Amino acid sequence: MQDIWNAIFEVSGSLFLSALVTQCTLAWIFTTLFFLVLRSAEWTGFFRSWTWAWGARALALTAVLVRFLVPISDEVRPASLDGTLFSTLCYSFYQTCKFANCWWLLEGALIFAGRGERPLGGRGMLVLLALFAVLSVVLSGSIEDALAVQAPLVILTSAYAAWVLFRLPQGRASFGTRLTASALSVQAGLWVLYLVAFARPYRGTWPIVRTPWTVLTAHNSYFDLSVDVIVAAGLLVILLQELNRRQAESESERARLHEELARSERLRSLGTLVSGVAHELNNPLAAILGYAETLPEVRNEQERQRASEVIREQALRCRRIVRGLATFSGHETQTQERTELGQLLERVVQGFQFELARSDVRIELHSTPTPLRVVGDRYALEQLFTNLVANALQVSPVGGVVRVEFAPQGETLVVRVHDQGPGISAEAMARLFDPFFTTKAPGQGMGMGLAVAHGIARSHGGTIRAENQEPHGACFFVQLPARASGDEEPLATREIPRPPRGSTSARTGQLHMLVIEDEPMLCEMLRSIGRQHGWDVETCDSGREGLRLLCERSGRYDVVLCDLRMASPSGIELHDLLVNEHPDWLERFLFVTGDLSSDEAAEFAERCARPILRKPFQIVDLVREVERTAAAPAPFP
Repeated sequence: MQDIWNAIFEVSGSLFLSALVTQCTLAWIFTTLFFLVLRSAEWTGFFRSWTWAWGARALALTAVLVRFLVPISDEVRPASLDGTLFSTLCYSFYQTCKFANCWWLLEGALIFAGRGERPLGGRGMLVLLALFAVLSVVLSGSIEDALAVQAPLVILTSAYAAWVLFRLPQGRASFGTRLTASALSVQAGLWVLYLVAFARPYRGTWPIVRTPWTVLTAHNSYFDLSVDVIVAAGLLVILLQELNRRQAESESERARLHEELARSERLRSLGTLVSGVAHELNNPLAAILGYAETLPEVRNEQERQRASEVIREQALRCRRIVRGLATFSGHETQTQERTELGQLLERVVQGFQFELARSDVRIELHSTPTPLRVVGDRYALEQLFTNLVANALQVSPVGGVVRVEFAPQGETLVVRVHDQGPGISAEAMARLFDPFFTTKAPGQGMGMGLAVAHGIARSHGGTIRAENQEPHGACFFVQLPARASGDEEPLATREIPRPPRGSTSARTGQLHMLVIEDEPMLCEMLRSIGRQHGWDVETCDSGREGLRLLCERSGRYDVVLCDLRMASPSGIELHDLLVNEHPDWLERFLFVTGDLSSDEAAEFAERCARPILRKPFQIVDLVREVERTAAAPAPFP
């Protein structure tokens, strides 16, 4: 009979130890894995607490394993060691580590839920728990009593951690949190059963179990092992999902910072632009305002004439500044024509003859024997190269040479303007083509020359760049689309038929004009101009009212002067409506606008077959266009 008991003893003890060894080994594996992740990813907060929790669990299981690895024989059984100093030390260490495990597990869940970095207090609470754990083992002396004391803490912390993870908001809840919370709920339920089992008096010959409660106490390692695996898997899933979430947040934050940086750069550029525009406009505006206020008090006719001329000149100066900005934007409407590049550059160089005599700087023009043509606005291209040559002359020393070279390069023509100046600094190179950026002394330039050159090159489908040359000086490169000398392919541009100057209108008598304009002062000015020229001018302040008048009195108007930007329908919308409904009415239309730089206005200018006057316009230009429009055959019945 004794042999049977010994056999049963050996089998049961082996099963118990194998489960304990497996549980302890997995605990150390998970602890090592968590610790490596913690160090490599520099994690803090909840994952640090969970790493310490698994470390404490691994130490606790190791202490129990050491306790039960004492050789088992007929004379020395594990139960006979209870109450000794060795078992007390093992159980005390085990109990302390299990208390710490519960503490850190709950702390990690609370931190993950956003309850703060120290939701359960500092190290003082852990010290108190450790003292309580040691005291509970010293007073009890057996593992069953120690587990009975431990059970309420495990139940409370597991249940509370599960409740916290189940109640996470939608943005933080995930499969990992639900899996971990479910496993912790099962663990809390198991320890309720353990508490009942450990609290019951033990009756039976060890290790034979006679009731369901003793099954729990004798084989709890198997149940704990299953729960441990699920909890660890849940924590790892949480880690992976949290990594993905933080990576997405990092990318979103990086995109936000990039956009904020770009916005700051745009605002800085806009501030520079506004500052430059204000500076350049305030000077002529000051002259205009000053002469306009003193004009009523001037009695001398010659002085009044001079004041009027200054006001006009300064107003034209303001217009040049605004149109320079439009050219910089690259949307300036331009006339397309074939131009021989060599002749264009010769005209540019000839324009500096007087300045060359004063500055003692030479210009050398190096051309090719074969005529090279470009297609574009001749005056805009002259302005582009005039700006580049003017800059080169200003920076070249006395006796220096400015070289202008051009040659074909593949499908493009390349123009190079070399100077012998000090070169361009890195800081200036980065902002070289910004409007109102200049390195010149105050009063020697407003910083629009290169910005305008850049806009002209871009609007012609070309590019412009600058490089420093050795040993000194800089070179500007302009690339433009090439056109061979004998290429007579017709230009893909519209031609607006214009009656010859002095032709007579199909209508006789007084000229009747409808003005569709939402600016009251401009309407008043046009009525005044009309009275001076004998026109009958009728005004309205919206496209809707203008359309109504056209429908009621279409045959009355010789000219319709229409602004592009108004409340709906705008001039563009009114044009598109008439194209479909009454295309013949558009023959009397003359459009005006102060904005041809926007994409919408530039696109409209490309497809519109009617003339467009840019504000501010001169009276002579207005009168000329009105008379040309009125001279066309009458489209209205």
